[in-house]
Amino acid sequence: MEEIGYAQSGATIIHEDNEGSIKIANNPRCHDRLKHVELKYHITRDAIEAKRISVIKIATADQDADLMTKPLARVQHWHHANKMLK
Repeated sequence: MEEIGYAQSGATIIHEDNEGSIKIANNPRCHDRLKHVELKYHITRDAIEAKRISVIKIATADQDADLMTKPLARVQHWHHANKMLK
């Protein structure tokens, strides 16, 4: 945000509904199961350690980004759309 002219007082919060990805992002050591992921792609871990971002759990039903990333049933679509418009 600072790069585009907005001062930021704390870490940017990233809401994630996938427990596995939260654990991988918040765990600074590499696991044998993640050998296929190159170290240069661990930008998220570096940003968490530098306290520029914070990854926290959100319930799947409350994940408003789903509106933009996947087809939803009409009720779910309007639920997320109305939350964004408020």
